[in-house]
Amino acid sequence: MRSTEERVDAVMSRVRELKMEEAAGPKKVDLLRNRLLVGGAFAACLAILIGIASYFPNLAGVAGQAQDMGEGSASILAEGPGGYIVIGVLAFICGAALTLLCVRLRDRGRI
Repeated sequence: MRSTEERVDAVMSRVRELKMEEAAGPKKVDLLRNRLLVGGAFAACLAILIGIASYFPNLAGVAGQAQDMGEGSASILAEGPGGYIVIGVLAFICGAALTLLCVRLRDRGRI
């Protein structure tokens, strides 16, 4: 059985070890892995948005069909605002998720 002094010495030794690890900062491998994670998440969000945006003209019928809307009207909404709303919501969700990921990694000191 350990005496009180031995236990205190063991705790103090562990505290010194933890302080040294903390002072050294995060390992380069961890930094690289986290940066790749953020980059991959960004690329995945961008690919999803581009894929969905390129699919929407097929849903409306003929892609690239011009229509004379007259002056002062929004020709971008000629087919209806549904596709643009969905793309906007998806872009917001992807951006918010990526922001939360970056904030959490920064708070942990890993990026």
